[in-house]
Amino acid sequence: MTEISAAVNESTPQSKSKFTNIRALLILVAIIVGLSIYVAVETAKLNSAVQSTQTNDKKVYAGHWMEGPAIAILLIFMPLTAVSYLHFRLPKKKDEFAALKTLLCTDKIDAHSLLISGDEQGDDYLLPIFFVSFFSFLGFYILFANNALVLFNGADWIAAVKTSSGINTTDDINNLDFSNTEGYRRGVVSIGMAFLGAYIWSLQYVFRRMMTLDLPPGAYYSIGGRMVYSAFVALVLQHFLYSFSSAESSEYNEMLNRQIMTVSFFVGIFPDRALAWMKDGLGRIFAEKSDAAASLPLEMLEGISGFHKARLGDLGIDNVQNLAQSSLMELILKTPFEPRVIIDWMAQARLCLEFKDKTKYIRGAGVRTIFDLQEIAEDETLLKQLAINAELEESYIRTVCKANEDEDSIKNLRDAYNKLNVI
Repeated sequence: MTEISAAVNESTPQSKSKFTNIRALLILVAIIVGLSIYVAVETAKLNSAVQSTQTNDKKVYAGHWMEGPAIAILLIFMPLTAVSYLHFRLPKKKDEFAALKTLLCTDKIDAHSLLISGDEQGDDYLLPIFFVSFFSFLGFYILFANNALVLFNGADWIAAVKTSSGINTTDDINNLDFSNTEGYRRGVVSIGMAFLGAYIWSLQYVFRRMMTLDLPPGAYYSIGGRMVYSAFVALVLQHFLYSFSSAESSEYNEMLNRQIMTVSFFVGIFPDRALAWMKDGLGRIFAEKSDAAASLPLEMLEGISGFHKARLGDLGIDNVQNLAQSSLMELILKTPFEPRVIIDWMAQARLCLEFKDKTKYIRGAGVRTIFDLQEIAEDETLLKQLAINAELEESYIRTVCKANEDEDSIKNLRDAYNKLNVI
């Protein structure tokens, strides 16, 4: 208790600096709001100018004054999460660390070296917040421009180019207005909807990390990078889909025009799946070599979601092998996951590392983790029954059990399981 009190007292002289840094984030929020108000004013001016020159035989799309406020409301969410985290959530982080240190009965772990002592300052968040806000502004401007044309009528906007005057396939390419071509509009719609999917995913991602006291500045870089990554994957995907069309396949093109918005939205949420699908579609060009090691993705583990995968990826853990060989203490202290969950994942990872693509047969026979396998190995009858139920060679299972019988890392994992009282 004395150490905790001392830590709190040491942080008191820094309170003024803390509020100064939060004030810097609030200034960034004010800049975003001001920029959005400027967009609203300019849009209103454009709307008035268009209405004064609009003719009955030519419809011109104009913006609405609500575009600016709508963009502002959606943009300030990210800066406000940083302010909330620094001002309200982060002070609890040091207390959590002290409690965990007491539970483990060790003084060998240091808060500063593990970056969990609450050293994040408002200045550290300025550039990441600006990064994600900039790309968010571009994405929302695409969606809300021209009375939210892309968001609400994207498919019709793409189809309308077929009847637009002056746009024909026989036009001289030098005189062609590419902003009014079908390909350009498909690309804009794809980028906008992919951004929307990535933004919705980011809302859940930020909220989860803020509630679990795990929202460092790097999280915002990950969000901004995902927005850009998803947008370009969606753009490439629509080119990939339309590469199978032809001038005669009008029904196919019309169907894709109607579905491109939905497909692009889900690409924003699952960009890796879209990339993997295109890779499989190209067949032998990107086929893996037959002698290549199994990839062992994290999805092989029970309980791993997209959010878990993204958080583990921040620590450089991209597959089962990385997780199986990771430091338990580092994962407990650097991630928001419960020790029970982390140890279960690592025990599953050790089993997957041994059986690889045959893991599903072992799991189907009732063995989830390497702990379960070691317990069964102690009973000859159960081991033989496991081989029968899993439809695997008994000698193969015995070899795996023997190889892990004296493995110190598994013993240490089991000891931690018992010491933390999470059985």
